[in-house]
Amino acid sequence: MRKLPWRRVGVVLSLLMVFSLILVPAASASGVAAPTGSAAAGATCYYRVVRGDNLTRLAYRFRTSVWQLMAWNGIQNPDRVYAGQLLRVCAPTPPVPPPPPPQPRPRPCLSPCAPPPPPPCPSPCAAPAPGPWNGEYFNNQDLSGNPTFVRQDQAINFNWGWGSPSAQSICPDHFSVRWTGRFNFVCAGNYRFTAGVDDGVRVWVDGNLIIDEWREQSVRTFTHDTWLEAGSHDVKVEYFEQTGVAEMHLNWSKLP
Repeated sequence: MRKLPWRRVGVVLSLLMVFSLILVPAASASGVAAPTGSAAAGATCYYRVVRGDNLTRLAYRFRTSVWQLMAWNGIQNPDRVYAGQLLRVCAPTPPVPPPPPPQPRPRPCLSPCAPPPPPPCPSPCAAPAPGPWNGEYFNNQDLSGNPTFVRQDQAINFNWGWGSPSAQSICPDHFSVRWTGRFNFVCAGNYRFTAGVDDGVRVWVDGNLIIDEWREQSVRTFTHDTWLEAGSHDVKVEYFEQTGVAEMHLNWSKLP
């Protein structure tokens, strides 16, 4: 009897194993649940957390922010996510508004028509818009020396992600910013200052330190209520970024 060519049989079996691996669907290795649409188009999509995931990695992966993931999923502590948890990772598609109803034709005036009432005036006690700011940007995380550059910022509302305020002159890690401004608060009352930050922040009003969270941390939101007399007040904000994702948001509103 002729001997079976075992070497040739081994080559054939190896090729069959390679083809079987190619044909196996790769979707099981991913933690992403089947989306109902395109994330780039703003469709609803979800992600199922796997071991080793955290919100910082997911924010970078899905091109959003840790703060936004917390808001979409009602998460209070960004460090508390667990394997198997289903998270929304992109904004839902807004519904298409119905067409407006047809407007009735106005009846002809049989007498001189009264002019329409004037639109209501805005409340004179509305809080001033927080800007513009004088921003001093430093290529170190302790605001030391002269700033690398100075610019006017209309608002402190930044999500630099893994980048920096200026790729040409500021490193993506270990930088700091100081913003200063003087704002006219028309009415006396209690005002709530809100800061969302990753990493450290300090806020002063008229030289009084009202928020002091100068430490390395994942994204957090801090608030402080303070009484302000009517008139102009100085506001100063200091921020530093250590490593990873960089965010800084500041706003205020008048309490009832």
